[in-house]
Amino acid sequence: MEKLYKIGLEVEGGWDGERGRKPFDLDIIPDFSIDGRTLASDKPFINIPHVGEVVSVPLEARYELLEEWITKYWPQHTNVTCGYHIHLSTKSVRDYCNLTTKTFVFGAVAALRTHALAEKLPKQHYIWNRLEGGNPFSLLNFDASTQIRMKSKSVGDRTRYGIFNYAWNIHGTVEFRGFPTFETAALAFRFTKCYLDYVNSFLETANRFTPTYTAVLEDSFGETRHRLITKEVK
Repeated sequence: MEKLYKIGLEVEGGWDGERGRKPFDLDIIPDFSIDGRTLASDKPFINIPHVGEVVSVPLEARYELLEEWITKYWPQHTNVTCGYHIHLSTKSVRDYCNLTTKTFVFGAVAALRTHALAEKLPKQHYIWNRLEGGNPFSLLNFDASTQIRMKSKSVGDRTRYGIFNYAWNIHGTVEFRGFPTFETAALAFRFTKCYLDYVNSFLETANRFTPTYTAVLEDSFGETRHRLITKEVK
């Protein structure tokens, strides 16, 4: 993952453990979208002690660290409302810009669909609806320019609910929202590796893109302002 800088993982679900006591050392963030209060679910979280979302610190882009985190913190329970999101930052602003192209977005989705077929996941598996943009929190749209300009998360603003969310001014990351909370940590790690392998491979050959439309981007250290957004060269 030579092109990637840091990786952040967020997973929603339910965890076993003694009621009132955390099963591990991370805070579980309450999330009304997965506990049955706002969205109907195929498997309501009833009598599960710990329900919500856990978020990693920014991790180095090393697969052994990602696998360790996933194995340690993956929830035991999931349903149709639960999502698994991956944030990534790049080592260069230009690489970040190259990830804002439609070629990247739809290429990544195609690669993950191919991987899901190779995993022999059934048609009713949660991943298909998310990769097809059928989940309200993983829409198959493309609005990078608007997302980049957002400076905060606004309640009710669904702009960031694309299958990709370009949270440049909020986190400095590209957020992928197309994964469900998989049934096992092992399956989650295999899909994580497939996605990040695709991102890195794409960036290795992304010199076919040139600057065309403008958005102000500030680098991770706040020292330089860049005007770079790209589109494919035909």
